[in-house]
Amino acid sequence: MNAYRDQYAQTFNGGKGVTVLAISVDTDTAHAAWAKEAGYPVTFVSDTAKSLGTPYAVLPAGRGFYARVVFVVGKDGRIAKVMRPFRELVQESYEELAAAVLDACAVTCVDGMLADLGVSSMQLDTPRRGFSFRRDEPLDMRMDPTQGLSAAELLNTLPEAEIAGILSRYGEEPRARKLAKAIVAARPIARSRGGSARNSRSFPARASTSA
Repeated sequence: MNAYRDQYAQTFNGGKGVTVLAISVDTDTAHAAWAKEAGYPVTFVSDTAKSLGTPYAVLPAGRGFYARVVFVVGKDGRIAKVMRPFRELVQESYEELAAAVLDACAVTCVDGMLADLGVSSMQLDTPRRGFSFRRDEPLDMRMDPTQGLSAAELLNTLPEAEIAGILSRYGEEPRARKLAKAIVAARPIARSRGGSARNSRSFPARASTSA
């Protein structure tokens, strides 16, 4: 989602004459909190009933969430382009999408766009990303490994109270304080199964941002 936000201006004409709908099976409450926190400029639509899964063939068998597919809809209401799957880690995907947006109406805008911008199974299943407990791998967990701090860096540097806040707010975890205390006690943490890397580097203390 961060890539859509960061490339919003060039991909979707800065929102001028373009409507971007991000549809997923998450709740309205989750969408609202997510959009507010990260500043996403798109309109989130909740489809908890999964009513779009079958007609648009975006719900893989055996999965509870939509596949990452982008539909470009022209001014005539017809689907002008389908990008299945949408490869969000490849820059050329955004260039292709931007061209499709322009071509859909043969002008500089489209009336709407239907897109599933949910979690990508490609990222979750990629080794060395740290999204799974099935393998003991580096605890990274970033959708874009080139941006921001890894999960290991955050867990090893954030104050206990801030870790508890993240677990409570984003994970809706009722035992957030207890888990945060256990995380701090187990530092340093560098692996997806909670272990320390054999040659793990030390993480510098994070400066306090409290007023």
